[in-house]
Amino acid sequence: GKGKGKEEGPRVAVHLKTLSTALNELEIATVDLLKLNVEGAEYEILESMVAGQPEASRFRNLQIQFHEISGESAARAASLRAALNRTHCLSYAFPFIWENWRLRDS
Repeated sequence: GKGKGKEEGPRVAVHLKTLSTALNELEIATVDLLKLNVEGAEYEILESMVAGQPEASRFRNLQIQFHEISGESAARAASLRAALNRTHCLSYAFPFIWENWRLRDS
């Protein structure tokens, strides 16, 4: 049913692109800062990014807010931190609040 205060409007079809596709189409080779606060979607975005290494190396700084969306959130975040550690170093961390990963010098 409908929740209080929520109104439904007309539906609109949208075309979604991956971050990688958008950057390639715009011919952007490097990004100084990517800030992710996407209410749980950070896991899928980052898992895709680290699977396609050196994709993560396009970003000089990654500011990430991990969200606890399931019982697997802590394990997924730990796995992503280990993968990010291959290309970036942790600048600061307030777990499940904010953390920053800086690209390692080549």
